[in-house]
Amino acid sequence: MTFIPKPGRANCTVAKAYCPIILLSFMLKIMEILVDRDIRDKIFRIYPIHANQPWKSTETAPHHIIEHIAEAVEQRDNTHWSFPRY
Repeated sequence: MTFIPKPGRANCTVAKAYCPIILLSFMLKIMEILVDRDIRDKIFRIYPIHANQPWKSTETAPHHIIEHIAEAVEQRDNTHWSFPRY
């Protein structure tokens, strides 16, 4: 952590006269990249995402389910949904 004096402060003996500069966001970003790389290189090679899984993220999963239900309603058909066990 580095402290930089605030402009216009005459008294530099109090803590409020300084701006703390922290490189935490940079370090967290580096950690995020390293963990992501580790998961992709090690975990997904041992346990890959199932080939029949129609989505790859939590954002598209609900959309896919609703699309499936809407098709069944349009065709006046029954529908069911189950999640695979790993």
